[in-house]
Amino acid sequence: MAGLAPADVSVVGSHGQTIYHAPEAGFTVQIGEGAVIAARTGIPCVSDFRPADLAVGGQGAPLVPFTEYLLYREPDRTLLLQNIGGIGNVTVIPAGCGPEDVYAFDTGPGNMLIDGVASLVTGGALAMDAGGALAARGRVSETLLGELRQDAYYAMPVPKSTGRERFGADYVERIVRRGRELGLSDADLTATVTRLTAWSIGDAYDRFIAGRHAADLMIVGGGGSYNPVLMRDLAAEMAARGVAVATQEAVGGSSDAKEAIAFALLADYAMARQPANLPAATGAARPVVLGKISY
Repeated sequence: MAGLAPADVSVVGSHGQTIYHAPEAGFTVQIGEGAVIAARTGIPCVSDFRPADLAVGGQGAPLVPFTEYLLYREPDRTLLLQNIGGIGNVTVIPAGCGPEDVYAFDTGPGNMLIDGVASLVTGGALAMDAGGALAARGRVSETLLGELRQDAYYAMPVPKSTGRERFGADYVERIVRRGRELGLSDADLTATVTRLTAWSIGDAYDRFIAGRHAADLMIVGGGGSYNPVLMRDLAAEMAARGVAVATQEAVGGSSDAKEAIAFALLADYAMARQPANLPAATGAARPVVLGKISY
């Protein structure tokens, strides 16, 4: 525990849990009611950050890039901040940039397919492939990988975002069914979707970043950074492109704390009535103040 009293905390920033995200329809749903948090803690709460960006034509995502610009920009190196949660997303922070130069987008599935496949093939005995243990025992199916690479999402222009509506349970079931047709083991299936996540990140770099800003370093955070098989595959993908890969911990940060820090910053900006989206990242028509405040 932090050992803080409510009086020590100025504001709570709560992203909540995204259960449905359809930016093309101007619709997004996060559960986790800010009014309840404020009532139970006695602390003002900023929540529901995405709709303000959607209201001015944005994707409502990604939102963390603004905070990454504040915390990570460097004068001489171009950095990629790659998060691997359920979905993978990357923020491009060009050397010596201003906020208008930062852009970001969802690269595709992160842990969503890995976790989904591991759970389905083990009948729910595994909720995830902890430590990449299952993938480590398998061999990548180039046939299945080649088919999965054809998903239209990867070629869609940026800015773009995605979620479980595209890469959720139905998609996982189709992957496992196709894997069985190909005679793949549980471990082979998991190894293949693990490689797909790494490939999608490298492919996104080729399509949307390298021609504009050759990167020096990719800093990886999120749960995927704790999967050594995924990190091995990602390091190999990016090494072929001349980009070094490091974890948040390797540069003095914390994957566990990074998003909490980000939404604390976004909440602080909301309380100050300051815009905190990056139109180049979300596609919004203009900067807006994000979040709804509950007292």
